[in-house]
Amino acid sequence: MLNQVSWIKRPQGQDAQADRSLTEKVSAIIERVKTEGDTALRAFSQQFDHVVPAQFEVSEQEIAEALEGMDAQTRRDSEFAINQVRRFAQAQLATMLPLEVETLPGVHLGHRIIPVQTVGCYVPGGRYPILSAPVMSIVPATVAGCEQIIACLPPGGHPAMIAVCLLA
Repeated sequence: MLNQVSWIKRPQGQDAQADRSLTEKVSAIIERVKTEGDTALRAFSQQFDHVVPAQFEVSEQEIAEALEGMDAQTRRDSEFAINQVRRFAQAQLATMLPLEVETLPGVHLGHRIIPVQTVGCYVPGGRYPILSAPVMSIVPATVAGCEQIIACLPPGGHPAMIAVCLLA
């Protein structure tokens, strides 16, 4: 007896032309940033975010103000979430063990766990900032042993998002 598959939702075919167009647009943005640097970033920030930041890096003063302005309950809740994610990431990492097997004399196969040196974490924080967003990307990178973690937030982001990035 054969069972017939009933599709609840069918996959849609990719529009190759739209995909090609998107690739061309993104490639042009990347090339412009490579050649023009911060000038291009400011232009794209104006175009997409309607903001031209004086600087791209959050200042020490902004960080201090974000931490000071965070209410006690939000900080406790954030620290709780950070600890939960950290414990899980540590347990998860403990299951990922290096492996080496000699399948034939002189033939060694295996894998090692090597963290990437630099990680870029996009932290959305526009109209509805979700404080778990930086936690879910920054904490696992920290546990993995990444040396440099860069969090990218939209301009004018909520101060609590800045604070949680630092706490994570």
